[in-house]
Amino acid sequence: WRVMPLALAVCVANLGFRRLTAAGILLWTGFAAGILSVAAVLRMGLCGMLLCIAGIFPQYIFYVPAYLLLIRYYYRYPQSEWNGTKTGFTVMMIVAGILSEVYLNPGIVRWFVKVLT
Repeated sequence: WRVMPLALAVCVANLGFRRLTAAGILLWTGFAAGILSVAAVLRMGLCGMLLCIAGIFPQYIFYVPAYLLLIRYYYRYPQSEWNGTKTGFTVMMIVAGILSEVYLNPGIVRWFVKVLT
């Protein structure tokens, strides 16, 4: 599932909507984070916010740099060029994020829930 938004962003941006894609990624990320945070705080208070942070912790260390590189490229397209190094970095970061989400995140969330209860 994590590769689908990236693939969609790349496809839409390559159709010529680079700045719109960059703005869309930022708007969607902000909207989703805001809704999730507000819902967690309303439901569980401060513990809900901490649980949200625990839920995104390890993988977002990898996802954020990959998406920031992509957004920066799309926003500055005529002046900026894409190359193999950027592709390799983005792919490695997304794969590392997926692996950390699959293998590390469940244990972190379980531990955090145990501490809260």
